[in-house]
Amino acid sequence: MRKDDYPAYDWLVRCFCHLGNVFGFNSFWATKDKQVIQALPSFKFLVYDLIERKHLIEARQVPRLLYAFACLEYRSWHLLPTLLEHVEANLEKWRTPTLANMALTLALLGVGDDAPDHNQFGPPDLLSRDYTGLVSKLALEVHRRLLALQSASSSGPRKSPLHDSLGCMPFDYAGLAFALTLQGSYDL
Repeated sequence: MRKDDYPAYDWLVRCFCHLGNVFGFNSFWATKDKQVIQALPSFKFLVYDLIERKHLIEARQVPRLLYAFACLEYRSWHLLPTLLEHVEANLEKWRTPTLANMALTLALLGVGDDAPDHNQFGPPDLLSRDYTGLVSKLALEVHRRLLALQSASSSGPRKSPLHDSLGCMPFDYAGLAFALTLQGSYDL
């Protein structure tokens, strides 16, 4: 008798995110090391399990998954459309530091830039819709929030001396600026 075993999807997402964190931007792993990990059968099984039940991906998991993809330098055309749909649908719901981090991770993945015909995923006969300009949308949402904060009479409470009223640190704005530089949006 054959039995299929499906681990909890939250656990699979957590595993993938922890793997991405091991290869984070502050680690000393080379691209070749990441390619070796991606060639392992256990990595492929993990990604396959994520793809198989991608309809279970929740909006709260998307920023961490995108960060893990960027850290691992890995793009899955099966998962990216689902993740990017969540990004567009929840722009107003995420915190400002999360928006800045997602802009950076998308720019590092080469996804969502302003180049046309560059942001569709899948085989030629099953292409996803085009996600051109997604990084710019994230940056414009941050800009909208900054303008709303400036027009308000008070700037609101600060969480710490390093955080502004939106919860951002200078590092968050630097990451957003770097994302816009990577995609060549100097005039945004």
